[in-house]
Amino acid sequence: SWVIWSTCGEGSKAETARANGGRDAGWILLDDLLADPGIRIGDHDLSTCSESVALLEGSTNNGDEASEPAYALARQLVAAELNLTAGAEWCPVADELALGGHLVLSTLRFAGADGTLAVPNEEISAAMPQITSLLLAYNMGELCQ
Repeated sequence: SWVIWSTCGEGSKAETARANGGRDAGWILLDDLLADPGIRIGDHDLSTCSESVALLEGSTNNGDEASEPAYALARQLVAAELNLTAGAEWCPVADELALGGHLVLSTLRFAGADGTLAVPNEEISAAMPQITSLLLAYNMGELCQ
């Protein structure tokens, strides 16, 4: 999980990554990818470890559960973007799903772990759980087989 492979997640393995040579040796932390090349979700740039971990854990920055379907999508999209950026298994549909997730979150004016969202139309409401489910399958290693 990217939460533990960060400097701010519970049970952080940051010291393990550093002790084994860090990013240059293939021990990549979430923080490394936030710094270079950067991670964007919809039109929102993730800039902090704490916000990224909050989204990955399905919560807001203050620890409240983020129950809107857009946050479930953001959770899977953050993980997928980190996985894709780190060089995990890839297939064309993974890119298409990520693009779809970005478009949905852009349409909803997603602004991160504490932002307000636009009200989704029927098409967006129907697409969110499907994209979320398929991104979860990608993140579990079940999509690009």
